[in-house]
Amino acid sequence: MVSMKELLQDAQQQGYGIGAFNITSTTYIDAILDAAQEKKSPVIIAISEGHVRKGYVSLEATVKYIQQRIKGLSIPIALHFDHGETIEMIEKAINCGFTSVMIDRSHETLEQNIKDTRIIVDICKNKNISIEGELGMIGGKEGDGHINIADSSLFTDPNIALKYIQETNVDALAVAIGNVHGRYSGKPNLDFYRLQAIKNQVAIPLVLHGGSGISEDDFRKLIQNGIYKINFYSGNAQVAYSSCKEFMDTDPLQRGVDIGELFKTVYKSVKENVMLQMDIFMSSNKG
Repeated sequence: MVSMKELLQDAQQQGYGIGAFNITSTTYIDAILDAAQEKKSPVIIAISEGHVRKGYVSLEATVKYIQQRIKGLSIPIALHFDHGETIEMIEKAINCGFTSVMIDRSHETLEQNIKDTRIIVDICKNKNISIEGELGMIGGKEGDGHINIADSSLFTDPNIALKYIQETNVDALAVAIGNVHGRYSGKPNLDFYRLQAIKNQVAIPLVLHGGSGISEDDFRKLIQNGIYKINFYSGNAQVAYSSCKEFMDTDPLQRGVDIGELFKTVYKSVKENVMLQMDIFMSSNKG
């Protein structure tokens, strides 16, 4: 287990992206870790505060499971607390053993965003825990499966990005350039000119939320323009759902009704999808 900063520095130096795959069960954890080991890829396991609040995962139990599960693996892994909304939950994640946290104050004023982010930076000081901030409003809703549209009036301002980083000292910055959480409405329309302008202003790795639904060509272009962490959840949820539907549509007298068989189909579909993304992100054989 390493800090996310350590992973992203190598990605930035070598020019590849690292997938931050959100998990909601041990089946997801197993699939992602096995995919990373097979692809020899660094990986970021992410747990969002929203999913914790919905009761999908327990911070304590999940960290303990991951700590046991990674024994014997030969790849670098960061454990990331995603979209932290409250100081209390972020501190809880830190105390549980997370190596990276995100504070999301993008919906606040710039001054409040900077102020709250600095609180988390101070808490993590000297603890080798990476901090991700967010500037601009990313479309859609975290964990939402609905079709979402980006609002260009809320995109990250390149002229403010440097000020934000200088005053917060975050290790990575999530940007809004037309990316959305959940499913996209039509083809994603990413503002690469804006991304390039942000990259020209700042030196730290940039983060893309809403990676599901973006083309391979666009991913390569994003990485070339400073995106080194790519959040990916909805795409795995979609293949997991499809595998479940296919399983349930098959005659249960032929396939059996053991729920463990259903979990195995989810594991297989998610693992294959994660391996595909690692190839696209060019992180395979970088671990």
